[in-house]
Amino acid sequence: MEAGPNRLPIACSDLPVFREVAREDTLCFDPDGDPDRIAEAVLTRLELDPAWRLRRRVTRDDSWAEIYAGSIEPLLAERRAR
Repeated sequence: MEAGPNRLPIACSDLPVFREVAREDTLCFDPDGDPDRIAEAVLTRLELDPAWRLRRRVTRDDSWAEIYAGSIEPLLAERRAR
């Protein structure tokens, strides 16, 4: 219930209550399953989600320092030059 409004992918134990709430929009895994296979399934699911890939790329590549230096600072310098 918390992940959806925050636009986060959902992976949870395959329990009836979680299947009922999340339906097909989540990755349900066997809580007794092999941890390595569960982790692989989660990573595979994330790689298939374009919104998650975009979020990860932006987080990795677009820091506030880079945004400031590349976009905001030049605008401020131009304004000061006027």
